[in-house]
Amino acid sequence: MTTATPTAIPFKPRHVSVRREVEAPIAMLEERIHRPGSCRLFLRTAAHSHFGPGHLDAEIRLGPLRRHYTASWVARPGCVEWAAGTSSGAVHMSRLGSDRTLVEVELFWQPNNAVDAALARADVARRRVVSELERLSAVVESEAGEERLGCLVA
Repeated sequence: MTTATPTAIPFKPRHVSVRREVEAPIAMLEERIHRPGSCRLFLRTAAHSHFGPGHLDAEIRLGPLRRHYTASWVARPGCVEWAAGTSSGAVHMSRLGSDRTLVEVELFWQPNNAVDAALARADVARRRVVSELERLSAVVESEAGEERLGCLVA
């Protein structure tokens, strides 16, 4: 009698795309996003994160789950791209006007176990990206507002 070895169940690859207009000049967003460690987009739940030139090493927390995450990243004018073992993505910025910028986030990832697949079905990644982009927008719009008011107060 032969025993069949269980085959790995392939999980469906996921793609998340989120767009948001931000009331701030593109230069301010680029400076904020390209400054390592200052804008932890997608990493609000990170513990022990370390940004280095072109490299990220972090422990990501999601409820009781803990995952070690390493990625390489590249910053270019108007864009930050990253790649890791099971995910990749980019943040693209486009000028809409002198004080408006369109920020687009693309995230591709491959669930590699049943827990990740369940989180994907619950659309956790999209909700996290939306939340982080809203947080980034609020911070940058506040800084832009202070900068515009600064010239009136001085």
